[in-house]
Amino acid sequence: MNYYRNSATGYSKPKRWPKTLILVIFVSIVVFIATKFGNNIVDFINSSKIPEGKWHENNMVVAHALGTIDGRTETNSKEALKESYKRGFRVFEADLSLTSDNELVLRHDFDDNSYYNFEQDKTYTPHLTKNEFLSNPINGIYTPMTVEDIVKFLAKHKDTYLITDTKSTDKDDTVKQFKKLKTAIDKENDPTLYSRIIVQLYNYDMKAWVDSVAKFDNYILTLYQMTDIDYNQASSYCKKNKIDVVTMPMESCHRTKSQVFHDNGIRVFTHTVNKIVDVQRLLNDYNVDGFYTDYISHDDLIKAKIIKN
Repeated sequence: MNYYRNSATGYSKPKRWPKTLILVIFVSIVVFIATKFGNNIVDFINSSKIPEGKWHENNMVVAHALGTIDGRTETNSKEALKESYKRGFRVFEADLSLTSDNELVLRHDFDDNSYYNFEQDKTYTPHLTKNEFLSNPINGIYTPMTVEDIVKFLAKHKDTYLITDTKSTDKDDTVKQFKKLKTAIDKENDPTLYSRIIVQLYNYDMKAWVDSVAKFDNYILTLYQMTDIDYNQASSYCKKNKIDVVTMPMESCHRTKSQVFHDNGIRVFTHTVNKIVDVQRLLNDYNVDGFYTDYISHDDLIKAKIIKN
């Protein structure tokens, strides 16, 4: 350190740097950090915040099967999840299936078509165990995920939500699936997970089955497996059970149906929508509130001038 001598007192004091030089150095450091790490810092800050309000109030797009990766859909893979999060998705729908040894993993099903689409040999009887599932990359490239993996991601990224797609309408299978999910949640010691995991229901009985395992705060009634639907009955059921959202296939949407649900304060989502022109039609003509998609992000809607922000 440099010193100077005060001629009057004879004491030596540290030589101070000019204020302008200090300011220049400080600004340079800030600019460097912002340029090199800016997006990561913003993402880190945002990911630690629990969003205010209900999930559907701030999110009109849902990443179907965790979204797309390299043009491939329905992989439910770690890479698809990371890519979708990077693109601004905060609500993710995931397919959940039981392996042959009754472990819960992210996969649509174990039908022949899935093995073909994922470029995997079907040499397992009756289908994959958890270890076999994890040791077989999807399309030879992408990382398969377990329920523990997706719950850990949610625990780390508190600005995210997960919609479950368990598909089964069998009581025993449903209970088994949600017991596995509950175990994964409780390991994280994060009570917000019960409000950020949104349970998709396939019939009027399923909520009671799930409630017997764990109490979740948010549910969606999905209509695609139901037949001879009485929309007034479905709307009344949602209102009575405090279910805020219903979802239906795109081809089932109609303004009259939307109004039946809106009259009871229930939002209408649809699936799976991958064309901007369809989004515009569903929002304007059918009065839909949101949609599941493989790749249309919130920013894409802004760029297409479908929404303002």
